[in-house]
Amino acid sequence: MSHAFGKASTRTSSTGNPITTASFTVERGETILVLLLKVNGGTNRAGGAPSWNGMTMTQADTVQKAATSPEANCELWYLLNMQPAAATCTIPNTGGLTVFYTLATARDLSGKSAQFLEAKGNNGTSTNPNPGTHSTWPAGTIAFAVCCSGATDFDPATPAGTGFGTGTGTPLGTFDDGAHGGGQQYLESTAVGNYTLLWSFGTSDDWGAISAMFGDVPMFTLENYQSVKVIGSGMKVTETLR
Repeated sequence: MSHAFGKASTRTSSTGNPITTASFTVERGETILVLLLKVNGGTNRAGGAPSWNGMTMTQADTVQKAATSPEANCELWYLLNMQPAAATCTIPNTGGLTVFYTLATARDLSGKSAQFLEAKGNNGTSTNPNPGTHSTWPAGTIAFAVCCSGATDFDPATPAGTGFGTGTGTPLGTFDDGAHGGGQQYLESTAVGNYTLLWSFGTSDDWGAISAMFGDVPMFTLENYQSVKVIGSGMKVTETLR
């Protein structure tokens, strides 16, 4: 396994604009930072992208909420290969909505850089919130997921898996926020397979769910018939065919 979960902040809510989180430390070796958001009500958070330590985060998928009468919506944002620092995260919130937020990290145990692989997003009014399946990903990847729902009491299930192996989602928490709720989890893949970060809930209700998967940046080596030569301010690459 090359990726491993790092740590997560305490889930907190605010109606501020902007929301400024408590200082959150990215340590040396932590190459992935995710921000998991759940917003009360059917109105999307407004104001633009969050940032950590002044760096603008990238959104995975889009805002997810039920198409009809949503009681909450959710978002997932990320940064990759940050310099170690203790810094706050700024979350624009021009509408003054109630936003629940959690920051979490993962580290690359192989010493490589991280890359975004794929996001899945889905919504509905049904049982079992499910962002979709990440198909045929290798061992060593890691995924994070967030869910919002009109339900107030649901538990993460073992993600369904096919192919060469299955994964086990680890909950960061499930939450009863009064009139609605949410959940967060992550998954460290241990074998090539299809991974679905789902929640098992037997009562039909409105929901939105997002998951994002990350992996290594491939490292390439030169064969013995290739060479690289630095000339002044440029670089010359030669290759001999044999």
